[in-house]
Amino acid sequence: ECERLQGFPVGYTDVPWRSSSPRHRYKALGNSMPVPVMRWIGERIQKALKGV
Repeated sequence: ECERLQGFPVGYTDVPWRSSSPRHRYKALGNSMPVPVMRWIGERIQKALKGV
């Protein structure tokens, strides 16, 4: 659910590792920036630089 809220595919942060606790996944997702929001900001910056 957290991955979908951030714009990542389901299971994106499910990397096999020593720790079986989801704590590291939640921390990584909490420190990330939502993909759709970053895309929107990037598009607006690009338009501003092009003068559109």
